[in-house]
Amino acid sequence: MASSVAADIYSLDILARAIQNAEQNVTRFLILAKSPGARTGRDKTSIIATTENVPGALFSLMEPFAVNGINMTKIESRPMKDEAWAYVFFIDLEGHLEDEKMERTLDEVRQRSRWLKVLGSYPQVD
Repeated sequence: MASSVAADIYSLDILARAIQNAEQNVTRFLILAKSPGARTGRDKTSIIATTENVPGALFSLMEPFAVNGINMTKIESRPMKDEAWAYVFFIDLEGHLEDEKMERTLDEVRQRSRWLKVLGSYPQVD
């Protein structure tokens, strides 16, 4: 599946429109790149992290974002495939990896997490 813009760009036929079952449904499309995207001044950064399964672990992971003034626009948990009662957190943040406060915050989050993967930064779209 892709957007109508992609259909225009690649001269594709649209087989069906408005197939969602909820009016607020939004599908996100990702573009993967070998090199990091440049700052635009209106960026998002996506990360994936895991924590220990102990009380307060998720709070500890999120606290640096609040302390450093970085807005979390999304957090979603998914169970880990190989470990019962353990979760992976997909987190979207406002800001770019090259921003000083983002670098500082992610260093702190890395110390508090069991595992952290930075997916990258990209321009925000509405």
